[in-house]
Amino acid sequence: MKDLLSNFATLDESTGIVTSRRTDRHFEEEGPILCAALDRMKLPSFPEYENGRPRYATEHRCGVVVKGSKLSGNISGIDPLKDNRLLLKAEALDDTEKANNTSAVVNELSKEISKILVSHPVNVKRDAEGKNIANVDLLRGCGIRIEVLATSALKKGAPLKGLFSHAKGIRSHWEEQ
Repeated sequence: MKDLLSNFATLDESTGIVTSRRTDRHFEEEGPILCAALDRMKLPSFPEYENGRPRYATEHRCGVVVKGSKLSGNISGIDPLKDNRLLLKAEALDDTEKANNTSAVVNELSKEISKILVSHPVNVKRDAEGKNIANVDLLRGCGIRIEVLATSALKKGAPLKGLFSHAKGIRSHWEEQ
């Protein structure tokens, strides 16, 4: 299982240039709707992988979970990190089967997300209003999910010193059971 951070962004489809890495900073109403549209989408070339529930975070941000085996966090993201640059392709950062597979999965995920977003009613409305549309989700920061023990699983009196001291930079992700 791999978590990806992402931004809803605007892509000029004719040039492949990301014109705005942030569709809109005031995206609180539309972001959750677009996340719901991406829920449990399938990847045609990778039917064994599941796109878990995308989670709206804040403004133009969300998180995407890919579930399956043979996945690695050792890939680059597709985010160009600045406006008016070409959309990137995910690439393996090492020569392992897992990293190569994961980059292919992320590239297809990006393409399938864009197919859904481009014709979504939220974007049709935004386009009619002259606003940036969210037709790409800039996937980056592929990482390993850390399973956190419930506090009830800890033994009474267990030493907790240092357990949370290195949490900076670790993003916990809670899913409904």
